[in-house]
Amino acid sequence: RHVTGRDGQADMASSGFRLSCSLAGHQMDVRGLATTLFPVGAFVSVSRDRSARVWVPNSPNRGFTERHCMNGHSNFVSCVCIIAPNDTYPRGLIVTGGNDHNICVFTLDSPAPLYILKGHKNTVCSLSAGKFGTLLSGSWDTTSKVWLNEKCLMTLQGHTAAVWAVKILPEQGFMLTGSADKTIKMWKAGRCERSFTVTMPLFADGKSLGSVCTFIMDIQIISIAYQSSQMEKILLLQGKIDP
Repeated sequence: RHVTGRDGQADMASSGFRLSCSLAGHQMDVRGLATTLFPVGAFVSVSRDRSARVWVPNSPNRGFTERHCMNGHSNFVSCVCIIAPNDTYPRGLIVTGGNDHNICVFTLDSPAPLYILKGHKNTVCSLSAGKFGTLLSGSWDTTSKVWLNEKCLMTLQGHTAAVWAVKILPEQGFMLTGSADKTIKMWKAGRCERSFTVTMPLFADGKSLGSVCTFIMDIQIISIAYQSSQMEKILLLQGKIDP
């Protein structure tokens, strides 16, 4: 319900960071965060309370103030991303995915969705925005979908379990999907070009790691996080994506 780190100051102090502020507003646990392009320095949070909230910097207090609350999902909101500004929407768009199987697209001018994308058959758990308003979504229904404006352009099928992570690589012309089936797939023009099966390492205590759960992109470096079934340990593996 607060936008802070999992263990607060203790974890950040050990890494050289300190807690700057704690933001209360959501009524249930926060499921996702994304920085916005407008307003400058703001970010969006989404929650199991079915809402998305925009937080803007509060310079005098060095904190953040809730500026905008958006509602449109009938169940919890699990992910969020930002579509970059364009001629039609000069302040960009906020996109949320939920347990109601829907994707809601918002402007900063209204608490209600501009439009709702329907097509997935289970929770939408991952989103990524590309150039020209392109959107990639991943779902528990084992598929990913490519959207442009209010239309689904194609469905990417090939995973056998939930698609936990998606990422558009616009410069390389690829799309990445990571799944609970322990594979990462690289797509181009709707076709799976390569599929990587992850060899799951074991910890000293014998517990194996679970599925691919997130992508963090930095130029061509991809960090893939795996999480143990008991959510006790996180392992970050790094590799290079070669076009």
